[in-house]
Amino acid sequence: MHAALSHQLANRLDKAELLYRQALTLSPNDPNCLHMLGVVCLQTHRYREAFDLVYQAAKLTEWRIDMMRHNLGLIINKLLVGASNTPSRLRQTN
Repeated sequence: MHAALSHQLANRLDKAELLYRQALTLSPNDPNCLHMLGVVCLQTHRYREAFDLVYQAAKLTEWRIDMMRHNLGLIINKLLVGASNTPSRLRQTN
């Protein structure tokens, strides 16, 4: 986990993701690992996957961790903005 976080902070997101996924094979319900992998997905614009991971982490902690709720809000915003921009992008192309 610590090595993954170091890579994430240095913006080596592919290495961080690999380490988080390896950690989850050992402890699949580690909320911190799920949360931080979700943040990597947020940083790499994979919002649906980010939502699933952070939601699962928040559920496991019974919604007690403020940062998880905050990041979930950011992800939901990205999902909603992306969904609302899709029709206007389609109109612009046509």
